[in-house]
Amino acid sequence: MGDVTAAVERPRPWIAALVVATAMQTVLAMLTRALPVIGPPITALAGVPDENVGYLAALCSFGTMVFLLGGAPLISVFGPVRLLQTGAVLAGGAMLLGLTGSWTMILLASFLIGFGYAPSAPAGSEVLQQRVPARRRSLMFSIKQSGVPLGGAIAGAMLPPLLIWGGVPAAVVGAATLAFVAALAAEPLRHAIDADRPAPPETTPGAFAPRLAARLLAPFRIVLADPGRIIITFAGVSFAIAQGALFTFFVTALHVRTDHSLAAIGAAFALMQSVGVVSRVAVGWIADRVGSAHLTLIGLAFASSATMAVIAFAGAGWPYFALSAVAAVSGFAVASWNGVLLAEVSALAPKGRVGEATAATTFFVFAGYVVGPLAISAIVAATGSYVAGFLFAAVPPFLSGTLLLFVRRSEGRPGAGPE
Repeated sequence: MGDVTAAVERPRPWIAALVVATAMQTVLAMLTRALPVIGPPITALAGVPDENVGYLAALCSFGTMVFLLGGAPLISVFGPVRLLQTGAVLAGGAMLLGLTGSWTMILLASFLIGFGYAPSAPAGSEVLQQRVPARRRSLMFSIKQSGVPLGGAIAGAMLPPLLIWGGVPAAVVGAATLAFVAALAAEPLRHAIDADRPAPPETTPGAFAPRLAARLLAPFRIVLADPGRIIITFAGVSFAIAQGALFTFFVTALHVRTDHSLAAIGAAFALMQSVGVVSRVAVGWIADRVGSAHLTLIGLAFASSATMAVIAFAGAGWPYFALSAVAAVSGFAVASWNGVLLAEVSALAPKGRVGEATAATTFFVFAGYVVGPLAISAIVAATGSYVAGFLFAAVPPFLSGTLLLFVRRSEGRPGAGPE
């Protein structure tokens, strides 16, 4: 009875943590989608071909990877919310480099936006893993990850009208302002949430330097130490290749290949992302109720592959309602896997190392976000067509689904190894 009373008197603030993690995830995701959404005018302003938008997405993902190589320990040093705020300010400031019109500065902006976005996965996972009950974890992680398509929906709905109203400067300043406001709004809840962070590691130069290599390699040892974690990470990379290709090229490719306006394509992109918001939550709920994230990921892998193959052939002659329908389906099929994957990674992580394990898996996932856009940019440059590019992106999730289909594992803590 005493334990129950204490729990009632000192509730863990997981709702507030969920709100902060989801809001910051949303704003940071909006910034990563901003430059691809305004891809045609931003590439035209810089005087480069439209397919070069793939390089922006790849550099953004590379920036995230650079942080994930060694940034996870900063969660315990500064606190997860403070790290999210810092990322938002950095990414918002980088967005303003788009005002220069210089392709070099825009490339640098993409890298810094990705670097600022990077804390959203490990810091957000640290916040939720410490507070959310295990029975609700897939759903809560999916709610947090629904901030990714929600951010994309905001980008698709907000930036094209700003472009029409005030050109590239209006869109860039609008996106940056939203980031600064979000960082400020999180401050009232920061102290209560960050107070529960793990004890920081030794940070003196003499203590830190000899262990630098071990710190960089430790998260990857966590992933590679267990077959279950390797399989889930491979699935994440495969999903990321398809999703990265879709989010990067949907607006640019369909604007080039159809007669629809940029605002109309942007609205379809916003619809896709809006469906993704609901889908991520629904998929998390389904995974919890069915009790099998494994089966859930199998279904999503094949659905993702099929959807990318359909989008490959979207082009001139497609009515807008058909384009919108495909966009809506892709919001579910290609963009709803993330929360279930992160919940599994967190469940498999050694005790007290959720942030590091999530950072390691996210590093590999973002390698997929780099490969997808870069490969399609190269394919389009070589063939002059987006068809082969989108078909390429359909292959990895098909392979991943096939692997998951034939690899059986126990549920609950699948493939869990020693801590």
